[in-house]
Amino acid sequence: MSARTSLARIVGTPTNSAWAQVHQFASSDETKIISRGQLYAAFSLDLTSLPSVDIGHEVITRLNEEYYGDEGRDQPFSLLRRAVETVASEFSAVKLEIATCVLWRKYVYFCIWGQAGVRVYRDQKLVNILSGQEQKLAIASGSLNPQDLFFLTTSAFDKLIDSQTLTKMLGQFNGISELADNIVPLAHRASLPTLAAAILSPVTYTSEPETVGEEIVREEMVSQQLPAPPVAVKNVSKGSFFKDLLVKIALKLPDQVTTTTRFTPSGRKTAVSVGLLLLALFALSIGFGIKQKQEQEHRLSYSTQLTQAQSAYEESIVQKEVNSERSRELFLQAKQVADEL
Repeated sequence: MSARTSLARIVGTPTNSAWAQVHQFASSDETKIISRGQLYAAFSLDLTSLPSVDIGHEVITRLNEEYYGDEGRDQPFSLLRRAVETVASEFSAVKLEIATCVLWRKYVYFCIWGQAGVRVYRDQKLVNILSGQEQKLAIASGSLNPQDLFFLTTSAFDKLIDSQTLTKMLGQFNGISELADNIVPLAHRASLPTLAAAILSPVTYTSEPETVGEEIVREEMVSQQLPAPPVAVKNVSKGSFFKDLLVKIALKLPDQVTTTTRFTPSGRKTAVSVGLLLLALFALSIGFGIKQKQEQEHRLSYSTQLTQAQSAYEESIVQKEVNSERSRELFLQAKQVADEL
């Protein structure tokens, strides 16, 4: 089972030195979505030390590559943590905040970096799940409840709306879209370029394709199979007294016999003779090969002329009864070519 989710975005207006974004990730491989779930993230970048909006797009690309591009078979929780850690280390030159969420089957996984945060609204109560610290990572997981609302936020969102005000607003508006529409004007008036908030509502569950699900289960079962324990030789043999005795004797024998060969003077002479013979054969084969190559090159050099002479001679035979002069001319031409060979 996988969750079908509604998403509402709240993002501040970017500047040359600050940027924020909410992103829903996608993969061209549908099996990756089924096996790893749907990834959402809220980002913010303080670009004071390195002003470039392109860095934000690079962060999104790298997180997508690390999570969906990994070819390992780790569970989504481990993949998410490793992906966030990798991206944070690659962009350590800027102040980065990331709040991520993966909805997979009936589970939800969170991972944050920096001062980002995660809240859940359940049973008319807003609860902090993760509150980040600068340059630190935090993770959490749990079971999905279709009535939950998840908030992935950067630290600037807390400056705009505190938890008490947000709880009141949740009771006043119907649906996350209406809630977001009323918060966006406040965000723009506050001029908080690093403000980003993703509001998620996993409203329904959808079934996964059975064939893919069966394939994943089979892979997990295969990976969990353990090799059979080795069987001792002494436990294999059962039966008569003599058979047991033979097994005991066999167990005391060495695993392999080491043979040491000593070369006597006569043995050395034989080895030298064999070596000289092989060397002579090798030299002879080289000489024969060179000679054969030269003969082949020589044949190739006159093969064209020989073909011309043969063709002229055969045509002279044909022309003998028709045109004797032409026949004689062709014969002399063939003879001249043959004499030049």
